[in-house]
Amino acid sequence: MSAELLPVWNEIEKYIDNGISIIPVRDKEDAHGVAKSPYGSSWKEYQFQIIAKDRLFELMDIKYNTIAVGIVGGKVSGNLEIIDIDVKYKPGIDAILFSDLKTLYPDLLQKLRIHKSPSGGYHILYRCESEVEGN
Repeated sequence: MSAELLPVWNEIEKYIDNGISIIPVRDKEDAHGVAKSPYGSSWKEYQFQIIAKDRLFELMDIKYNTIAVGIVGGKVSGNLEIIDIDVKYKPGIDAILFSDLKTLYPDLLQKLRIHKSPSGGYHILYRCESEVEGN
């Protein structure tokens, strides 16, 4: 395992163990696509089944040499939804959103999983009790 993949891999395994579908994506632009884009069209099968850890590792470490992953939401990931808060389009929207959530829905805010995105925004992850629709 490459030294760069090791710390990322430990986090990836937590997602898979939690029933979340993960796909390898480009960690930088290359001749075939931009950063954060999936490789080829084989990722489509992982909208319906979670990739095996050994297969994901093989794709990331050997075939694509990437340390970046994408999360597949929807039914395959236990009705997972992800809200992408892009502050680059509306600076300060994150502060407004989190302030409103804290004021209006304090119990809900504690249940959300919130990640800082590489671009400075946020991803808010949560699961729904009923099946979720597409984008």
